[in-house]
Amino acid sequence: NVTFAGGPSNPSAGVINAPQHCGLPEHNNGVTGTMCNVQYLMEDVDFSGVLPTNDKTVFTYFGASGGNPVSPIYMAKDNSLGGHRTIVSPYLNGFANVPGCSSQPDATYSGYVCDDSVKVRRLTIFAP
Repeated sequence: NVTFAGGPSNPSAGVINAPQHCGLPEHNNGVTGTMCNVQYLMEDVDFSGVLPTNDKTVFTYFGASGGNPVSPIYMAKDNSLGGHRTIVSPYLNGFANVPGCSSQPDATYSGYVCDDSVKVRRLTIFAP
């Protein structure tokens, strides 16, 4: 159970910014890393105390500080993400065609939001 409150925040970012620097070769001895492939599970998260920045509030943001904007996934079993179950990167535009997923025109949650009917997970396979 976490409550986010205060602000205003950076106008070109969100309350939760992911990934931050991870996976970039210059931060990983010249090798592209995979630590950005994270599924963030939100549980009992409360954003109600966050103050808007420039008349809008962005709770989730992809690609902070040069991190890979496609890698993270935000998930919730409760209403931590405004009733959405999964939020994926705005660069994964194929989710616009998936029933149960939609983009966020007001950008409260940057990316595509999906409801209970859509199960999104990540599988990463490495090969030489």
